[in-house]
This record gives sequence, C-alpha cells and structure tokens, in this order.
Amino acid sequence: MTNSVPDGSRKLEPPIRHDPEWVAKVLRALSDPVRLEMVRRLRDGGPDQGCSDLYDNLPKSTASYHFSILRSCGLIEQHDVAGRRLNSLRDDFVEQFAPGLLDAVYGSAIEREPNGSDSR
Repeated sequence: MTNSVPDGSRKLEPPIRHDPEWVAKVLRALSDPVRLEMVRRLRDGGPDQGCSDLYDNLPKSTASYHFSILRSCGLIEQHDVAGRRLNSLRDDFVEQFAPGLLDAVYGSAIEREPNGSDSR
C-alpha cells in the first residue's frame, strides 16, 4: 500500500494481517541471516535509515527482495523522501502482537558464533 504524506514523500505501509500464521511468517523472515542483520541494524540505528545502510555487498535486486519480505510480514515500514527510501523497524507493532518475540530472536542470534555454533 502506498500513501502520500504531507511533505510529498511516499510511504509504503506493510499489509496488516493478523492471521494464525503471522508469527510463523515473522520467524521465517528472521531466519535468513541477511534479513536478521538488516533488522538488527534498524534496531541499533533507529528509524529512517537508508536501504544501503542496512546491508553490505548485495546486489540491489537481492536487497529489494529481502526488504519486500520484511515489509510483507510487518517488520518494517518504508517511505520515500526526496528520492531516498528510508526504513523503520516496527518493533512496537511486533511487540503488541507477539510480546518478547524480537528480544528472543535477538538473544538467540547473539548467543551464536559467526560459524553457526553455540557459544554456550
């Protein structure tokens, strides 16, 4: 869904669907290391970050695919300002419908070594 906002920018809002599979969709989205890193950078860096600030060494088409997955399950929202697409994490939205989910996912990711083994 695209909406115009007063400053003339465009806002791409995620679809809001609360079906029984929503948490599974969010978990599937976060199971990919690239998307998990994008969300981590959004969480650490705050709202309104440019797309290229959220990934390294990806073709733009691949990054767009990952952004569409994150947007489609409601994890992020995007809006265009002056020709630049900005991203914000919708952590309040996720927390409202799945309390503790993002903290649990981040905690699990932090406990993992870069080679995929547990650090415990």
